[in-house]
Amino acid sequence: MDDVCLNLPLKSEFVLIARLVSSGYSARLGMDIEKTEDIKVVISEILNKCILAEKTDDQKIDIDFSIWENHLVISFKLDEIEEIVGKNGSDDLGYAIIQTLCDKFEFVSSRILKVRFVFKEDK
Repeated sequence: MDDVCLNLPLKSEFVLIARLVSSGYSARLGMDIEKTEDIKVVISEILNKCILAEKTDDQKIDIDFSIWENHLVISFKLDEIEEIVGKNGSDDLGYAIIQTLCDKFEFVSSRILKVRFVFKEDK
């Protein structure tokens, strides 16, 4: 399946677009509704944290959807995303929700966050 890349303004009115793309992408992978809803919640939580920390009016975020082995991988690219999303760590409800709903959650660098969701069990 082809990768999909979004470059969205970091504004609340564009969260819906990212959620719609994730829903369509996960449907094409054959993911069930429950997993699709988990993905949409994670996207909303991450984007809302980034929007609240927005530093300029014209800031944008890159969101890439790709497949790696049996995982849907969603990468968020934004300067200082590690500081923004990981800010209060385990004391933060949004952070806890993100970590709970993802099958894997990792900061690749200070500006790249990757979340993974299993869409097909290994045989």
